[in-house]
Amino acid sequence: ENAKQKELKDAWKEFVHEMEDGIISGKYNLLPYPDKLNPKVEVRLASHTGAAFFVPEQDGHPIIAAYILDDKGGVIAAGSKEDIDMGNLGCVLQFKVLDGMKSTTSRAVYDTANDEVLVFSKTMLLPR
Repeated sequence: ENAKQKELKDAWKEFVHEMEDGIISGKYNLLPYPDKLNPKVEVRLASHTGAAFFVPEQDGHPIIAAYILDDKGGVIAAGSKEDIDMGNLGCVLQFKVLDGMKSTTSRAVYDTANDEVLVFSKTMLLPR
């Protein structure tokens, strides 16, 4: 990976750490996804890759960013709406499935009318 990629990866790790700190401190409430927003996660074990599909907006409010944590809390994927918006497919984040990884936690951050930030979270076991 080049310097620019590393810089971007570090910036996203910093963003995720700030979000996680905000969740721990109670600044952000962690909510379960409503059914209509549930991300769909697909895993291809043969290629050790996965993809999470997020709904681009919630009641007219756009997704700001999404990220995926592994079962140890490490950041395995992150992106802003601009990074992950794939038109008709919705918002897609791709990730590597590491050996021994048992689950992923998908978090999506949505804006609201009153500038409140909604953070939805779901942990899913990976197929064996």
